[in-house]
Amino acid sequence: MRNSRPDLDALIERYVDAASKNGAALEGSDSKKATKEARRLAKIKKSLNLKEKQVQASILNLLSHPNPWVRSVAAFDCLEFADLEAVKALKEIAEQPGFVGVGAEWYLRRREQGRTAR
Repeated sequence: MRNSRPDLDALIERYVDAASKNGAALEGSDSKKATKEARRLAKIKKSLNLKEKQVQASILNLLSHPNPWVRSVAAFDCLEFADLEAVKALKEIAEQPGFVGVGAEWYLRRREQGRTAR
């Protein structure tokens, strides 16, 4: 199924919203809300076909989003098709305070040790 542009734009808006709310909940130690938003984000991702060039371009654009949680989620999704850009974004995010920076740093260390799936 091909994503039409309006449908894709709406999915990307929902992706950004869920990633932002998930990050805020994690930073606020609200595990119930974080879990809810993570599930919502997973459903949105299922609706996106990351093999489609239009979807990939939309996700790549999120690597410059002002919210580090959105950039982080997008970077992990971009590892499948734009590894260099994703790793660059994760290195920048690793400099951020809080859980978002710790998560990016942890992934980069595991990657360096050859212990990641990607």
